Amino acid sequence: YLANPLAFGLDILAFVYVLMPIPSQERHFSEEIRKVPEVQECHSVTGEYSYLLKVRVPNTMRLEEFMSEKITSIEGVERTNSLITLTTFKETTQIHIH
Repeated sequence: YLANPLAFGLDILAFVYVLMPIPSQERHFSEEIRKVPEVQECHSVTGEYSYLLKVRVPNTMRLEEFMSEKITSIEGVERTNSLITLTTFKETTQIHIH
C-alpha cells in the first residue's frame, strides 16, 4: 500500500541532481542525507552529477528552503539541478519477477 503524498500536503515532487566533485566528501554527504526526511530516495548515479534525490515538500517555497538549508549547506556540494514534476503517471514499489 502506497500512501498518497497529497493527502499529507506534500504537493511538490522534485528530483534533485547533486554534484560532489571531491570523492572524499561523499561519505559525509551520504551520512547527512540519511537524516533529511524530505528525501525519499538518494541514488549515486553516472554522468555529470554524483547523486539523484527524490524529494517531497509542500510547496515551492519549502523546496527553496530545503535546497538552501539542507542540501547546498552540506559541505562539498558544488552544484545542484532541480526538476519539479508536473504529473506522475506511474509510481510503484513493486518489482516484476519473471
